Amino acid sequence: ITPSTVTISGASTVVENIALVSAVYDVSGLNHDIDDTAAIMLYDSSGNTISTDNLSLSTRQVHYTADVSLSKEVPLILTTSGKPAAGYKVNQISSDSDTITISGDSEVISSISEIAIPSDALNVEGLSDSTTFRLWLEDYLPDNISLVSDSMVSVRVEIEPEATGTVTLPSSAVTAVNVPDGPSAQV
Repeated sequence: ITPSTVTISGASTVVENIALVSAVYDVSGLNHDIDDTAAIMLYDSSGNTISTDNLSLSTRQVHYTADVSLSKEVPLILTTSGKPAAGYKVNQISSDSDTITISGDSEVISSISEIAIPSDALNVEGLSDSTTFRLWLEDYLPDNISLVSDSMVSVRVEIEPEATGTVTLPSSAVTAVNVPDGPSAQV
Protein backbone atom coordinates (compact mmCIF):
# COMPACT_ATOMS: atom_id res chain seq x y z
CA ILE A 1 0.00 0.00 0.00
CA THR A 2 1.31 3.42 -0.93
CA PRO A 3 1.27 5.56 1.11
CA SER A 4 1.19 3.39 4.22
CA THR A 5 0.20 6.28 6.53
CA VAL A 6 -2.27 9.11 6.28
CA THR A 7 -2.34 12.38 8.23
CA ILE A 8 -5.77 13.53 9.33
CA SER A 9 -6.58 16.95 10.75
CA GLY A 10 -9.84 18.55 11.78
CA ALA A 11 -11.97 19.14 14.84
CA SER A 12 -10.46 17.28 17.79
CA THR A 13 -13.83 15.74 18.75
CA VAL A 14 -14.06 14.13 15.29
CA VAL A 15 -10.39 13.10 15.01
CA GLU A 16 -10.41 11.55 18.52
CA ASN A 17 -13.33 9.32 17.50
CA ILE A 18 -11.38 7.73 14.63
CA ALA A 19 -10.61 4.14 15.65
CA LEU A 20 -9.78 2.66 12.23
CA VAL A 21 -8.53 3.92 8.89
CA SER A 22 -8.89 1.44 6.05
CA ALA A 23 -8.93 1.07 2.30
CA VAL A 24 -11.27 -1.70 1.15
CA TYR A 25 -11.28 -3.39 -2.23
CA ASP A 26 -13.60 -6.30 -3.02
CA VAL A 27 -11.60 -9.16 -4.57
CA SER A 28 -14.44 -11.68 -4.77
CA GLY A 29 -14.48 -13.40 -8.12
CA LEU A 30 -11.02 -12.19 -9.16
CA ASN A 31 -8.49 -14.69 -10.48
CA HIS A 32 -5.57 -12.40 -11.28
CA ASP A 33 -3.21 -10.07 -9.41
CA ILE A 34 -4.46 -6.56 -8.60
CA ASP A 35 -2.79 -3.17 -9.10
CA ASP A 36 -5.32 -0.44 -8.32
CA THR A 37 -6.41 2.37 -5.99
CA ALA A 38 -8.96 2.37 -3.17
CA ALA A 39 -10.64 5.18 -1.26
CA ILE A 40 -9.71 5.71 2.39
CA MET A 41 -12.52 5.07 4.85
CA LEU A 42 -12.67 6.21 8.50
CA TYR A 43 -14.51 4.30 11.25
CA ASP A 44 -15.32 4.85 14.91
CA SER A 45 -14.92 2.17 17.61
CA SER A 46 -18.45 0.85 16.90
CA GLY A 47 -17.65 0.33 13.22
CA ASN A 48 -19.67 3.29 12.00
CA THR A 49 -18.34 5.31 9.05
CA ILE A 50 -17.02 8.78 9.86
CA SER A 51 -17.57 11.40 7.17
CA THR A 52 -14.40 12.96 5.73
CA ASP A 53 -16.27 16.09 4.55
CA ASN A 54 -15.00 18.34 7.37
CA LEU A 55 -11.57 16.68 7.69
CA SER A 56 -8.30 17.27 5.92
CA LEU A 57 -6.53 14.08 4.79
CA SER A 58 -3.02 13.95 3.37
CA THR A 59 -4.46 11.59 0.76
CA ARG A 60 -7.96 10.35 0.04
CA GLN A 61 -6.93 7.14 -1.69
CA VAL A 62 -4.10 4.64 -1.65
CA HIS A 63 -2.42 2.67 -4.37
CA TYR A 64 -2.04 -1.03 -3.67
CA THR A 65 -1.00 -4.27 -5.26
CA ALA A 66 -2.16 -7.71 -4.21
CA ASP A 67 -1.27 -11.20 -5.36
CA VAL A 68 -4.48 -13.12 -5.87
CA SER A 69 -4.35 -16.89 -5.91
CA LEU A 70 -7.09 -19.46 -6.03
CA SER A 71 -7.86 -21.77 -3.16
CA LYS A 72 -9.44 -25.17 -3.38
CA GLU A 73 -10.52 -27.87 -0.95
CA VAL A 74 -9.27 -31.33 -1.94
CA PRO A 75 -9.50 -34.74 -0.30
CA LEU A 76 -6.54 -36.16 1.59
CA ILE A 77 -5.78 -39.72 0.39
CA LEU A 78 -4.15 -42.03 2.96
CA THR A 79 -2.71 -45.51 2.42
CA THR A 80 -0.31 -47.59 4.51
CA SER A 81 2.72 -49.63 3.57
CA GLY A 82 4.27 -52.66 5.23
CA LYS A 83 2.65 -55.53 7.06
CA PRO A 84 1.70 -55.46 10.72
CA ALA A 85 3.13 -58.10 13.05
CA ALA A 86 2.10 -61.71 12.43
CA GLY A 87 -1.51 -62.25 13.47
CA TYR A 88 -2.44 -58.54 13.17
CA LYS A 89 -4.11 -56.47 10.46
CA VAL A 90 -4.89 -52.81 9.68
CA ASN A 91 -8.52 -52.27 10.60
CA GLN A 92 -9.01 -48.56 9.82
CA ILE A 93 -7.14 -45.41 8.81
CA SER A 94 -8.55 -42.06 9.94
CA SER A 95 -7.27 -38.51 10.21
CA ASP A 96 -8.37 -35.38 12.01
CA SER A 97 -9.10 -33.89 8.57
CA ASP A 98 -10.43 -35.65 5.48
CA THR A 99 -9.85 -32.60 3.28
CA ILE A 100 -7.32 -29.77 3.13
CA THR A 101 -7.46 -26.33 1.53
CA ILE A 102 -4.65 -25.44 -0.84
CA SER A 103 -3.85 -22.24 -2.71
CA GLY A 104 -1.86 -21.40 -5.78
CA ASP A 105 -1.76 -20.33 -9.41
CA SER A 106 -5.05 -21.07 -11.21
CA GLU A 107 -3.42 -23.24 -13.89
CA VAL A 108 -1.60 -25.40 -11.35
CA ILE A 109 -4.41 -25.66 -8.81
CA SER A 110 -7.04 -26.59 -11.41
CA SER A 111 -5.10 -29.77 -12.22
CA ILE A 112 -5.06 -30.97 -8.59
CA SER A 113 -7.98 -33.17 -7.50
CA GLU A 114 -6.44 -34.70 -4.36
CA ILE A 115 -3.36 -34.77 -2.18
CA ALA A 116 -2.10 -38.34 -1.74
CA ILE A 117 0.21 -39.03 1.18
CA PRO A 118 2.83 -41.57 0.07
CA SER A 119 2.23 -44.95 1.70
CA ASP A 120 5.79 -45.05 3.10
CA ALA A 121 4.84 -42.12 5.37
CA LEU A 122 2.40 -44.48 7.09
CA ASN A 123 4.57 -47.59 7.41
CA VAL A 124 2.97 -50.19 9.71
CA GLU A 125 5.69 -52.84 9.30
CA GLY A 126 5.79 -55.09 12.39
CA LEU A 127 3.26 -53.06 14.43
CA SER A 128 0.89 -54.83 16.82
CA ASP A 129 -0.69 -51.72 18.38
CA SER A 130 -2.69 -48.85 16.92
CA THR A 131 -0.46 -45.86 16.11
CA THR A 132 -0.89 -42.13 15.45
CA PHE A 133 1.33 -40.55 12.80
CA ARG A 134 1.82 -36.78 12.70
CA LEU A 135 2.57 -35.48 9.21
CA TRP A 136 3.64 -32.04 7.95
CA LEU A 137 1.41 -31.55 4.93
CA GLU A 138 3.78 -29.09 3.22
CA ASP A 139 6.10 -32.05 2.60
CA TYR A 140 3.52 -33.59 0.26
CA LEU A 141 2.36 -30.56 -1.75
CA PRO A 142 3.35 -29.98 -5.39
CA ASP A 143 5.65 -27.05 -6.21
CA ASN A 144 3.98 -23.60 -6.29
CA ILE A 145 1.10 -24.77 -4.08
CA SER A 146 0.68 -23.56 -0.51
CA LEU A 147 -1.44 -24.74 2.35
CA VAL A 148 -4.35 -22.68 3.67
CA SER A 149 -5.54 -25.19 6.30
CA ASP A 150 -3.55 -26.55 9.26
CA SER A 151 -0.01 -27.58 8.37
CA MET A 152 -0.03 -30.76 10.46
CA VAL A 153 -2.43 -33.66 10.30
CA SER A 154 -2.74 -36.56 12.75
CA VAL A 155 -3.43 -39.92 11.14
CA ARG A 156 -4.62 -42.80 13.32
CA VAL A 157 -3.96 -46.32 12.05
CA GLU A 158 -6.04 -48.89 13.95
CA ILE A 159 -4.33 -52.27 14.20
CA GLU A 160 -6.16 -55.26 15.60
CA PRO A 161 -5.59 -59.01 15.94
CA GLU A 162 -6.76 -61.08 13.00
CA ALA A 163 -9.66 -63.34 13.84
CA THR A 164 -10.11 -66.76 12.31
CA GLY A 165 -12.85 -69.26 12.85
CA THR A 166 -14.84 -72.01 11.27
CA VAL A 167 -18.47 -71.68 10.34
CA THR A 168 -20.48 -74.83 9.66
CA LEU A 169 -23.53 -74.43 7.48
CA PRO A 170 -26.21 -77.09 7.40
CA SER A 171 -27.12 -78.19 3.88
CA SER A 172 -30.59 -76.72 4.42
CA ALA A 173 -28.98 -73.25 4.53
CA VAL A 174 -27.55 -73.62 1.00
CA THR A 175 -29.82 -72.98 -1.98
CA ALA A 176 -29.05 -73.37 -5.69
CA VAL A 177 -30.25 -70.42 -7.79
CA ASN A 178 -30.40 -69.73 -11.52
CA VAL A 179 -30.27 -73.40 -12.49
CA PRO A 180 -31.24 -73.57 -16.20
CA ASP A 181 -34.12 -75.77 -17.37
CA GLY A 182 -33.00 -79.31 -18.07
CA PRO A 183 -29.99 -79.81 -15.75
CA SER A 184 -30.58 -80.39 -12.06
CA ALA A 185 -28.59 -79.34 -9.02
CA GLN A 186 -28.33 -80.98 -5.61
CA VAL A 187 -27.06 -79.45 -2.42
